[in-house]
Amino acid sequence: MAFVDYAAEDVTRLLPPHNDHPTFLTLIPDTYTSWMATRASRLTPSGQWKNGYLVELFHHFNMTAFEAQLVILVAVLLTLARYWITKFIAFPLANWLKLSNLNRRKFPESFWKFFFYLFSWSYCYHVVFHAGYSIFTDSKTCFQNYDPQALPKVDILMVYLIQGSFYIHSLYATLYMDERRKDTWMMILHHILTDTLIGFSHAFRYHNAGVLIIFTHDVTDICLEFAKLMQYLKLRDGKIHQLFEYLSNFGFVIFAITWVVFRLYWFPLKALHTVGHSAAYFAPTAPCMPTFVVLLWILFTMNVYWFSFIFTKFIGVVFKNEREIRDTREDEGEEILDLQEHVKDAKKFPKEKTATNNNSNHTSKKDSVRRRH
Repeated sequence: MAFVDYAAEDVTRLLPPHNDHPTFLTLIPDTYTSWMATRASRLTPSGQWKNGYLVELFHHFNMTAFEAQLVILVAVLLTLARYWITKFIAFPLANWLKLSNLNRRKFPESFWKFFFYLFSWSYCYHVVFHAGYSIFTDSKTCFQNYDPQALPKVDILMVYLIQGSFYIHSLYATLYMDERRKDTWMMILHHILTDTLIGFSHAFRYHNAGVLIIFTHDVTDICLEFAKLMQYLKLRDGKIHQLFEYLSNFGFVIFAITWVVFRLYWFPLKALHTVGHSAAYFAPTAPCMPTFVVLLWILFTMNVYWFSFIFTKFIGVVFKNEREIRDTREDEGEEILDLQEHVKDAKKFPKEKTATNNNSNHTSKKDSVRRRH
């Protein structure tokens, strides 16, 4: 079946003026208007699709076997790197810090994720703000001069290589390396969705929008893993260290703030609005755009779902006077037992020290008596 090209004016003539100042009240109406205009341009006067969905998909799909193999290879290397870092750095460090048994088990995962997200998001931040793009400050430029055949610059391709490989690794890690949580299967679905979005946006050259989406998400993971690391460091050597509890609480507050600002505010008003509304104005013939919009709305729904965990903890801290900041997705019973064990050890510690001192004094008295005789 021959592919029928779309005419840009078939979309633009149906559109109202572009909304340069989106709000939550206009987000859905703007998306719906652009969606209907795009849909109408794909139909013949008799109401038939000019091209079938699969015809449009495969006609514009631009991903080589080499690119897929490279991403998988880097994912394998990341997995091997995590195994090496866990065995030779994270576990020895956890033992040296004398963490509790439970926290010693959890520490390597957060250690790996914290430093990976810190590196990857810092590089993404550099690309967004210091590489000559206006991806964030003027997000509609994501689709200006759009070319479905052109590859972006190397810096953006590097963001895609790092992120695509990491989420393939994360799919394996969630199943075989990470701690089991209440939302493990939601995390698996998230990793599949994320890799689909990365692959989809690469194949159809939506790279600028893809970088914007990555930028508005990964910063929250840095804050989360920092808060968890500080929480693990609170219980060390049978004692509770208050400094790390304060740092953990601080990390949680920053995590909650960044989640609201980046994932629940900037992501919908920047990325969702750009893809769902602006793309119809600046790239009206972009292929399979409705599919990309749907996938992003699913991702936004997941962000709202995970915020329920954050909000639950916030309510507990503010209104129920909970002092313990912990990941509510994890096994609460196991953490309570671990805390009780270490509080018990902390109470025993001074007694053991006193007993040792008494024995030492008793021995020195005996030695003194022997010396006198």
